[in-house]
Amino acid sequence: GYPAQADRLWDALEELGYGTEGAPVSLLGHSMGGKTALAMAFARPEAVAQLVVADMAPRRYPPRHNEIFTAMERVANAAVESRSAADEILAELIPQKPIRLFLLKSLVPGSDEKYQWQLNLTGLRRSYDDILDWPYTTERFDGSVLLIVGGKSPYATPDEQRVFATYAPNLRIETIEEAGHWLHAEARDRFLSILRRELR
Repeated sequence: GYPAQADRLWDALEELGYGTEGAPVSLLGHSMGGKTALAMAFARPEAVAQLVVADMAPRRYPPRHNEIFTAMERVANAAVESRSAADEILAELIPQKPIRLFLLKSLVPGSDEKYQWQLNLTGLRRSYDDILDWPYTTERFDGSVLLIVGGKSPYATPDEQRVFATYAPNLRIETIEEAGHWLHAEARDRFLSILRRELR
């Protein structure tokens, strides 16, 4: 769940010397990462200099990733020997090449030269209901928050943006019209230009 993720990430940052007095951090998160970043800001507002959330609203979402999970599990079960072989398997269920390329960044060669997912696919599948959920109701973060929205995405609609503003009264919104939910993969240059301007 998000409170536990937030606590673990604060612990990790403190071990590195960040998020302590005089060393506030800038947080950036996409989708689940955006929810986690907002949960971190709720837990330690004094330690957050600025917050950037990419295409996420603070709400419970319906399941939308079952085909992605299934495609990734097919890759895991196929014991592929190259990323191109994995891409062919993913393409059966995921036609969007930018999304496949983004997922393939987490595919690494194992000790037996077969490729495997570096992320915890089993854990993500098992915790999916908690990932979809949003356990907060009254929390607020009064610091600077930028929400970057994909214009073609269903994840942060205008109604949901208004709900977001109840959690973050200093919310600003920037829309990348040509992008969907995977905006950092679909409109990488535009996304990065916004970040360079925002995260000084």
